[in-house]
Amino acid sequence: MIKTGQKLWFVPNYAQGFGKEREVTVGKVGRKWADIGAHRIDAETLRADGGHGTSPGQCWPNKTAWVAEQQRRELWGWFQQRLSHQPPDGVSTESIRQAMTLLGVDPDKANKS
Repeated sequence: MIKTGQKLWFVPNYAQGFGKEREVTVGKVGRKWADIGAHRIDAETLRADGGHGTSPGQCWPNKTAWVAEQQRRELWGWFQQRLSHQPPDGVSTESIRQAMTLLGVDPDKANKS
């Protein structure tokens, strides 16, 4: 739960040209929205509201959390690009099932359309 006076890290939506990433201070906090100066953010998701279904950016608890998320996404993209249509030699069915479970995919639902 965010609080008045809390510092957050704001990352703008670069596609819409909303400036640079920066630290912001939470102003008034309501049930749904919190004020961060130029924008209001969803108090739960920390996503900024731009109106008309757009968002000028996203807040993070701090810069470290944002950097960690960027690294996670970059690594996931790298991993996805290296998956082939065939399993690597020597990888067992059980290993694949374990990997699926670890990644939140239910192996028992595989091939059951």
